[in-house]
Amino acid sequence: MREITLVTSNLKKAEQFARWLGFPVEHVALDMPELQTMDMEAIVTAKAEVAYAILKRPLIVEDASLSFASLNGLPGPFTKFFLQAGGPELLSHLADLHIDRRATYSVWIAYKDETGVRVFHGDVQGSISMNPCPPGTFGFGFDQCFVPDGETEPRAALDHEAFEETSARKLAIDNLREWLMQLN
Repeated sequence: MREITLVTSNLKKAEQFARWLGFPVEHVALDMPELQTMDMEAIVTAKAEVAYAILKRPLIVEDASLSFASLNGLPGPFTKFFLQAGGPELLSHLADLHIDRRATYSVWIAYKDETGVRVFHGDVQGSISMNPCPPGTFGFGFDQCFVPDGETEPRAALDHEAFEETSARKLAIDNLREWLMQLN
């Protein structure tokens, strides 16, 4: 397997990537500007291009979003700003304003090397909980308030097996891993 660098400052994400890809992944934190758009594919593609211009080696970038059906996809790629402003409680309060609490948790990954950019993604359908749970053993960010379809508790409260089965990141990484295996 070729060496790949994950561009992230989040050690937990780096550990997940290595475990789910099945090989070690170096991770590097880069302070990069981020394209502000609702188009997740454009965001990760631009991030990959900028990171590759700096590192000049095969790399992966990732971005996650939580899109509310009742808000036409918002907060979407801006979820991190909502979490910074008010945590998962703010997301739950936003959902309180609407009858429809349905949401989609998405992860988009861009792989970039000298041949170009390849994009992968995974989606998990669910809803926003009425009462976010305190941080659980697993997860971070909106895992405290996102309840995947088929579950009764937010992802942060799920056991390890259920947590991994409801991961949009794992779905996206699985797609990336399948593609990488075809290269070898």
